[in-house]
Amino acid sequence: MSPIDRPQPRLDETQRIQYAEDLIRSSMAPTRNDLAEGAALLAAVLCDENLSPAGKATAAFFLGNLLASFRRHAEAIRCFGVATRLSPSWPEAHFNYGVALQQAGQNEKAAESLRRALELLVSLPQDNPKDRFFLARIHYYLHVALSSMGDVDASLEHKEKAEDLLRQEPRDPQAQLFEKFFFRTGPDLSRLR
Repeated sequence: MSPIDRPQPRLDETQRIQYAEDLIRSSMAPTRNDLAEGAALLAAVLCDENLSPAGKATAAFFLGNLLASFRRHAEAIRCFGVATRLSPSWPEAHFNYGVALQQAGQNEKAAESLRRALELLVSLPQDNPKDRFFLARIHYYLHVALSSMGDVDASLEHKEKAEDLLRQEPRDPQAQLFEKFFFRTGPDLSRLR
């Protein structure tokens, strides 16, 4: 029996989306079929005509994350596009949309989406280290997109902002890993000078 044909528990839209997300997150064990089940459930949730726009945006976002993790960028871009259209003030959806676009080589559209995420996030308080880390990631991916477009000055400006934000959290292991991996392996801007 395929995951979509399997009887699903009676859940409201928020619970169904959470259930699908939990299945996807629990799929780290290679012998489990939860990944396929989570994707099928999210797809079914998206087709539900009674689902609210916010519920559809959330389901599209999580399905986009799943597709992006398998490097299926075209499908992920479509899902993140749905999420940003249905929930235009959601910075994480704009960020993921921008990253997927950047990974697909659509750097101008990526920069536009990442700038939108930046605008939305900057309007929120930055007192939480996770928010500063997210802001640093937006600046980093803007740096990558802009360097790919040949805009060296703007690219370096965003790289410096990202590095400054990461320095504010010297003990955060996630920030340390991000800085160590990405900034040491990022684009070489010397060839653009």
